[in-house]
Amino acid sequence: MKKITLTSINNSLYEIDEKYTESYQGRLLSHYTNMNSLISIISTGYFWASNSMFLNDKSEIIHLKKVIEKNIKRYFPKEDISEFTKWVMKHFDHVSDKVSKNTFIVSFSTEQDSLPLWSNYSFNYGCSINLSYNDILSNININTPPLLSNNIRNKKIDKIFIDSGLVIYDNSTKSKIINEYLKILYSLLKKIPLKSIEEIKSNEWIIPIIKRIFTRLFMIASLTKENYFESESEFRFICNVDVESQSSLLNFRESNGLIIPYIKMNSLFRNIKLPIISITLGPRNNAEKAKVGLKKFLNSKGYTNFEILQSKIPLRY
Repeated sequence: MKKITLTSINNSLYEIDEKYTESYQGRLLSHYTNMNSLISIISTGYFWASNSMFLNDKSEIIHLKKVIEKNIKRYFPKEDISEFTKWVMKHFDHVSDKVSKNTFIVSFSTEQDSLPLWSNYSFNYGCSINLSYNDILSNININTPPLLSNNIRNKKIDKIFIDSGLVIYDNSTKSKIINEYLKILYSLLKKIPLKSIEEIKSNEWIIPIIKRIFTRLFMIASLTKENYFESESEFRFICNVDVESQSSLLNFRESNGLIIPYIKMNSLFRNIKLPIISITLGPRNNAEKAKVGLKKFLNSKGYTNFEILQSKIPLRY
């Protein structure tokens, strides 16, 4: 039997990541926001990454669990379905509860002029801050890997994990990725008995391996959405920061009557000036005045090499 180690499992997970990773080299990513938030982002040089437990998309974990259950029923032996499903869900819920407390997300989009995003995130009078994916990577003090892979570098913040990637909306793709992980878990259970407390204690060496796999499953949940959100073309940077041991990193803001925990992404950038290529103003009637005011503000903060664009979407009022 091939020896199972954390390294061998990491290699298997890396192969899955590579298989489903898309290249974003040279592509633009846009952060939609209102004008007050734009002033804050430019003035401070950071984005706010909100805790994943407080995002609008509360159904993401539930959605992924449904995909897991459906895959187990479809692809695994009938005699093992009940037991395997219970085991997977138990560990997934346990890891999710722990990891979600330290998971923070900042959202971008691959669309620079999207009517749904203007309406939902900039309240029709906002803008989109457009940056190159390459520039974001070169300006972050950590190796930010693609889609599902994971990397660590000790810097000012100890043990920061970052995932990045386009949110997966396609049900077929979700199913294929989840099935790859389930096959690894199923093979582990078949090779190593983990039913009783005694069996678990005698095989404690595998606990970090199982935790690693379920942590990856949680991160995949953070990169999946129901397909009716597909028009957002969302691209996420997902940070896992141990704010329990580093409470000074944790901040709070108010939004729609809720107090939202967040971290400041400026801790990850080498320079306070963000690598902005352009800013697109949302649909509006006073476009020229908005451009003049925005240019003066950006110039006052030391930004000179950028372009101000206007949404091509016509107003209907």
